[in-house]
Amino acid sequence: NPRDFVSIAVRLVDEGALPAECRSAVLDPPFVRDLAMSIRRRLRAALSVALPAACVASLLGGCASETATFAGRPRDQVWTAMVAVAEQPEYQDWRMLDNVVSVDPEREKIVLYRALRRVAVRPGSDKVRQDREYQFEIKLEPANPKDPDAPATVVFATLQPIVPARLTDEAERYFASVAELLGEVKETPQPRPLATEPPRDVRE
Repeated sequence: NPRDFVSIAVRLVDEGALPAECRSAVLDPPFVRDLAMSIRRRLRAALSVALPAACVASLLGGCASETATFAGRPRDQVWTAMVAVAEQPEYQDWRMLDNVVSVDPEREKIVLYRALRRVAVRPGSDKVRQDREYQFEIKLEPANPKDPDAPATVVFATLQPIVPARLTDEAERYFASVAELLGEVKETPQPRPLATEPPRDVRE
């Protein structure tokens, strides 16, 4: 709104944030009108780029997360299991190339970078090498002082745009391994079927 712009600009002049010469300029109707139109055009152009990018990030699950609770287990045991699984993950269908883990005990947070590779073979087709790189943040939610008996809650979040099904697979794999260390029974997630005939995984 041009009037809002004028009032803001005049206040900035009075406060010394803008030179005194700006007062006459911002009070000039043609100047205000042209400036408002310029800002409107720039904002429209920026939104035309930012909104589709935001939609793509949303579709790819940017900053998405999965949550699991571990009832009846002390928080320190859950945290110890979280760190152990992050540092020594187990994959049956992928070969791990890299696993960089940063542990923050004070904030009970784990940040990890992981690189995976496998060679998939479909009947009647050539081998296809598949590479994946992940960046995850895993947090033990703060304890609720009003409910000390509340189960420990773990949040597994992606730090990058990712296909939602892949986030779910990685989170379920992680939660199942944590539960196994804690002596709980959780179903181990199975690889999701592909759109066509599933490949036979061959390790390099």
